[in-house]
Amino acid sequence: MLSISTAYNISRHKTWNELLRNTRDLGFRNIELNVEIPEEWFEDIEKSVKEGKINISSVHNYCPRLTDLKPGMSVFFAYSPSSLDEKERKLAVKYTKKTIDWAGFLGAGIVVLHAGDVQISPNGRDIFVYAKRFGRHGKLFDKYHDAVIEERKKKAGKHLNALMKTLDEVLAYASKKNVTIGLENRNYYHEIPTLEEAVFLLDKFDGAPVAYWHDVGHAEVSVRLGFVEKHEDYLKSLQNRMAGVHMHNLKELADHYAPISGDFDFNILKGYVKKDTIKVIEAHEKATDTQIRKSIEHLRKIGLV
Repeated sequence: MLSISTAYNISRHKTWNELLRNTRDLGFRNIELNVEIPEEWFEDIEKSVKEGKINISSVHNYCPRLTDLKPGMSVFFAYSPSSLDEKERKLAVKYTKKTIDWAGFLGAGIVVLHAGDVQISPNGRDIFVYAKRFGRHGKLFDKYHDAVIEERKKKAGKHLNALMKTLDEVLAYASKKNVTIGLENRNYYHEIPTLEEAVFLLDKFDGAPVAYWHDVGHAEVSVRLGFVEKHEDYLKSLQNRMAGVHMHNLKELADHYAPISGDFDFNILKGYVKKDTIKVIEAHEKATDTQIRKSIEHLRKIGLV
């Protein structure tokens, strides 16, 4: 199944019907709802699904768009499921269940989950920003790199325990709605899960409605920053548990470009991404309609869709 995330064109349209028209004109009949979808669009989305105009392949937690955020809080990093603050963790459970409700009602079989992070300083974002500005080499980069790894090792346990408590609640709820939770690999090293944690969590909740969701850009950033040796390490370890993949390209460490634009070779995915894997183009607004169309052609040409 080939799909596209609303992250690509939601900023360009004021209504669901406008966004839907653009999406269908690009050739898509499947779409992933991202975290910016307003709740007032729900009736129009439901109508489109019932009329067979679009299929909802997946829903990205949290959806619909959160509106009760604290000042300065982003919808992309709100309410960590691994928070040690029990009030925040319970809010993560509450809004994840709401996303599951949407997914179940709209016929989407999977909710893509950001599983939280480990609170450390320096953190993965710090080293990411440093590398973008000054490069991925030198004594100071190595110092940051090692410090992030060591701090994360010391503090990860409590956050993983909090996350597992969240998953206990969320997976029980998801099973009732016939929805699977997709644990997405993340962009910054302090975030959960690392490759090893993804394997651990999927083993821990074996038999529950949980799978791995592979984000190409995030995985490649981890490789380029030296936290994972090869991109294939993710694919070899988790290919049999992979329900979906976010496909976008990179230019150095900047990601979410159209698959046709950038320096990542999508041939790496061949042999690991299966026919029934949900494949979502998750380019952001920096991409163009022409690039999206060329990306579809390219992915077909190399046999990924």
